[in-house]
Amino acid sequence: MLLRERFGFALDEVAEIMNTAPSDIEVLFAQGLSSLEQGMQELATKVPQLLIDLKPFTKMLHDGPETQNLSNIINDFKKTNSITVTRTKWLFRLFFGVAAVLAWVYKEEIVEFSHTIRNHFNS
Repeated sequence: MLLRERFGFALDEVAEIMNTAPSDIEVLFAQGLSSLEQGMQELATKVPQLLIDLKPFTKMLHDGPETQNLSNIINDFKKTNSITVTRTKWLFRLFFGVAAVLAWVYKEEIVEFSHTIRNHFNS
């Protein structure tokens, strides 16, 4: 609702920003506006202007652990997880690459071994 009323985004732009279907945004916007107007019946006609006039949150002066921004912590988790996933992918690629090179180098021995195994089980 703030994106639409305060910052002037069109509903389809809000849908894109929120990664939500435009039809869902339209319904949610109508429901939100209706809820605000019902909850503030004496100011129902002024709700859009009140949204525009909302003051932004001010930044805390003391940024201690009690006021830690959770989005920073979550982003750190995401970065750590992506590094781990990337390392794991590279280790698998390296392992399979080395295995492919070894299979190519020792292909004759592997074929001979497979014939020996096959002959052993066929006997």
